[in-house]
Amino acid sequence: MPSRGRRGPASRHLWKNPLAQSGTDATIPPVPIRTAVIAALSAALVLSACSAFRKRVPRAVPVRFPKAGESPDPKRDVRKVGTVLMVNAEGKFVLIETDALGTPPRGTALKTLRAGAETAVLTVGSERRGSVITADIVTGSPEPGDDVMQ
Repeated sequence: MPSRGRRGPASRHLWKNPLAQSGTDATIPPVPIRTAVIAALSAALVLSACSAFRKRVPRAVPVRFPKAGESPDPKRDVRKVGTVLMVNAEGKFVLIETDALGTPPRGTALKTLRAGAETAVLTVGSERRGSVITADIVTGSPEPGDDVMQ
């Protein structure tokens, strides 16, 4: 007579596999429903939390300078923010020494001028130390001593 699995208290924790061939002793250990629900909820919580840690990057604010013969917009004053102290061409950023009127917020678009001609467009970064701020080079090639306008 073939054996029909283990007998006793341990056999009640195993389920018979309905897909097993007849005459074999194939059993499936059960997964408690509570464990399955907890595992599914944990996976959903972990996967949804990944998007909560993504940093939001502010959009750059474009600067519009008046063209020759055009009157400047009275609502928007173009002002000198500071002077370029150092240029890192490989890192594509500059250090700007700002004046006492305050520093522009992160993400603000700036332009550099040398002898009245535009040399570069910059975007203000988040690093600040005293009156010195960083800005990424978007286009152009600024040089130390260029005026920075907002």
